[in-house]
Amino acid sequence: MAAFVIDGEQPTIVGENHERALLLACAVVTLEDRLPGPGFPRGTSGSMSSVFVAPEHRGRGLARAVVSAGLSWLDEMSAEVVDLHATPDPERLYRSLGFSEARSLALRRVNHP
Repeated sequence: MAAFVIDGEQPTIVGENHERALLLACAVVTLEDRLPGPGFPRGTSGSMSSVFVAPEHRGRGLARAVVSAGLSWLDEMSAEVVDLHATPDPERLYRSLGFSEARSLALRRVNHP
């Protein structure tokens, strides 16, 4: 697992004598060895999650920076496939970085009491 973070220059005061950096953007990636499958014969699978950009800092390329850093790390780790569940707003960004629709059928079974 790796996290890629862009923080701000001005710390935010939290309580007495506690400071933390202002989070501007982040992305978290994980790498797993799974059973091989179509398109990934070694079974090395990556996943990207928690992609976030503070609303007041959107439109400045921060999402592209953290997502690109995460993808570079996964490439270095030889991930054969990278999964990402996204909202519609950043779809254009993700497609420009090589993401496309997964070739799988998502099904869900819900147990009803």
